[in-house]
Amino acid sequence: MKILITSGGTTEAIDDVRKITNMSTGTLGSLIAQEFAAHVEVDKVIYVCAQGALVPSASCVDIIRVTSVEDLQDTLTKVMTAEKIDAVIHAMAVSDYTPSNLTTAEDMAAAIAKDLLEQDRLKAVDINSLADAILESIIKSDSGMKSRGKVSSNFDHLILSMKKTPKIISFIKQLQPSTVLVGFKLLDGVPEQELLRVGYELLEKNHCDFVLANDLQKIQKSNHVGLLLKPDQSYDTLNTKEEIAQAIVQNVILKIRAGEHHA
Repeated sequence: MKILITSGGTTEAIDDVRKITNMSTGTLGSLIAQEFAAHVEVDKVIYVCAQGALVPSASCVDIIRVTSVEDLQDTLTKVMTAEKIDAVIHAMAVSDYTPSNLTTAEDMAAAIAKDLLEQDRLKAVDINSLADAILESIIKSDSGMKSRGKVSSNFDHLILSMKKTPKIISFIKQLQPSTVLVGFKLLDGVPEQELLRVGYELLEKNHCDFVLANDLQKIQKSNHVGLLLKPDQSYDTLNTKEEIAQAIVQNVILKIRAGEHHA
């Protein structure tokens, strides 16, 4: 069996020295990789992780470091078109947005005022028109966020525009429809029924075989409550990272065995 695990958190560049990232350490992903590596049926674990993520020490684990969402997508595409992967455990905290443009408040104000004066709309500003003007000023800004190296710190106000990143989980089954896919969903301070609803929505939308749904409020050093959701609407409640890792490995291997039996 070949298992691919994503872990840690992606990082998106603002300029050559500033970045936006998240607080994921890769602890759970590393535990899952270690658990798979200890299983006799697993020949290889491919561990795709963030630059600073924790990594397992097992010898059968191949570690691939990535930085951005684009790096992650390129890596998964390369690996999954080169060899058959029996299961993908997509535990990485992937950035939902990436910086697209950077401007200053002064440049934006000047662009908006110019636009309104030229169109004789300064005395009666329409909210939608103003929103369009703001967006246009960001897009046309010559600040050159990604091409000028380090952005100057002399500006009093900087305005950062961000765009959505691709949903990596959505194309995993497109690369290999037969792979067993485990998705992860993290919410913050919601009722369990809402967590289940959103988790099952993720499972169905992306053709996952399992989804680990968890609430940030129930993740501490000593315990980590997670719900392992299954397509038949059942789920297991797990209370520690170790329990989560063990449950994922057991369920995934059983699913792979069942698929091999029916193949």
